[in-house]
Amino acid sequence: MTILYVKQKLFSMGGHFTVTDQQQHVVYTVQGSVMQLSKSFTINNRNNQEVAKVTHKLFSFLPTYEVEMNGKLVATIRKKLTLFRAKFEIDAGEIEVDGDVFGLNFSITKDGHEIATIHEAALSLGHYYEIDVKDDQFTHLVVAILLTIDYVKQQESQADMDSATY
Repeated sequence: MTILYVKQKLFSMGGHFTVTDQQQHVVYTVQGSVMQLSKSFTINNRNNQEVAKVTHKLFSFLPTYEVEMNGKLVATIRKKLTLFRAKFEIDAGEIEVDGDVFGLNFSITKDGHEIATIHEAALSLGHYYEIDVKDDQFTHLVVAILLTIDYVKQQESQADMDSATY
């Protein structure tokens, strides 16, 4: 079992931030692409080795992201079209996300067994998440799923703000 923390600063250029453990040691660094048409971000371990890369697929009806690990596609994350609640379809072998995705308080299950829970801290400047990974073999994938959902949330929030100014 591993507990990790993601703390993102508001308006960080290129989406550079860290994921830390309970002792505040850096476990992952995350670097988003800057000035690229297709948004992507890379997750590196503490030895600066890439453990996952998430890429936004440009030509899809709904937001779609691919997660690669060791050069292989391991998951496709799609936002589903729903009226009241944000839902994501994750094609990664019986992995599901359940809970309040846009409040970022949800769990991730595989084959019906909970492998992680994610909670967003209320009243924090920027985004601050606690990730409780119950099955360590899925840690990289859980971090990639959280960051993808958070990115979609930020994009939709920005779109709402942009449309409100007209």
